[in-house]
Amino acid sequence: MDDDNTIEKFQEQYDDVMDKLKSGENFSFNRINDGEMRGVRSVGPVVARGHQEISESLHQKLIEAVQFRKHNYYFGRVCSTCRRKNRAAFDRYVPDDYPHIVSSTLFCHNNMWEKFIDDFNKVAQNREIVWVSGPDQKLDKLEFEISNFIEVPCCDAWSKFEEVLPMVESFNPGCIVSLSCGPLARVLAYEWFKKRQDCTFFVMGSWYDPITRGVWSRAQYNAAPYCPECNLTGVKKEKADE
Repeated sequence: MDDDNTIEKFQEQYDDVMDKLKSGENFSFNRINDGEMRGVRSVGPVVARGHQEISESLHQKLIEAVQFRKHNYYFGRVCSTCRRKNRAAFDRYVPDDYPHIVSSTLFCHNNMWEKFIDDFNKVAQNREIVWVSGPDQKLDKLEFEISNFIEVPCCDAWSKFEEVLPMVESFNPGCIVSLSCGPLARVLAYEWFKKRQDCTFFVMGSWYDPITRGVWSRAQYNAAPYCPECNLTGVKKEKADE
């Protein structure tokens, strides 16, 4: 388990990333969660809530994503308490002293989700936003405008990788690219940032799902289980009467 986990530590990580977003300093936030690490470890798993099978080509690209190093290329690192095997695999690729590592649950656990949505909404109202996701997102529900919507399938988004990869050349400098398309998002956060460090790439995942899809997770209404490493404000299980 990671040592010295406190709310203050999470706040420091939050401020590190959010201050860059607010200031306009470009970066890539690549959240490597449980499903992506299964894809790093082997070919064949079905991840992303059953929507993506890990092919050999996707497996290799996910490995490249965790091997990539660049200033302001951030990893959202999977929890070593909740996901021991996947964290052990992550640690074999990314050393603990890499300067851009934060918790993969940074913007949803520890009662951070509402704060994140509020902060991101404010930033996005003054920035050009590119949104990459499936067609099931109701983007008119957002509090900011989308200048460029790149649609990929909800199922097997990876099949569109070669088609969407060159689209990065058309992005305007300083734009924020929100990625909500499963493992494809993790590869694009690496591939696109490798080519364009004048843009910000943000693996959003399901963080806007309550707004754009009406789908909530336990973390978003502060009901996720307690974890001494990744969710200090979570719900603790009551001990059975002895």
